[in-house]
Amino acid sequence: MKDKITKENAYAYWEQRHYWPFDVLGEDKQTEKDRLEIAFLEAAVSEGGNAYIDSVGNLGAENSSRSVMIIRHHSKKWELRMYAGDDPVISSSIESFKAASEIAIRWLKRGEIDLSIVNTAI
Repeated sequence: MKDKITKENAYAYWEQRHYWPFDVLGEDKQTEKDRLEIAFLEAAVSEGGNAYIDSVGNLGAENSSRSVMIIRHHSKKWELRMYAGDDPVISSSIESFKAASEIAIRWLKRGEIDLSIVNTAI
């Protein structure tokens, strides 16, 4: 018998993080979106961070001083949230996952925010 879903355990499920590396589809079965998400996870880890996907498909990464979340929305937009420690720095709606991930990696790596690429990436 399944456990009854309550507000508390629903939030606990939503907040579960699966840290990279984890099993993914074979390259021949991956979509372009899959490849872009994997590239983000790999780039975040290569910059010394911990990268993850949560139970609803949002991606994130964190290092000792900064963190980012790329949140999937119903439309083709992504919300990019950046933090310095626990303090929110910026939240922006971005149409391109590629642009959001490039901005996020730059933030993790150098602490720089460059929104100029928002309209130039796929």
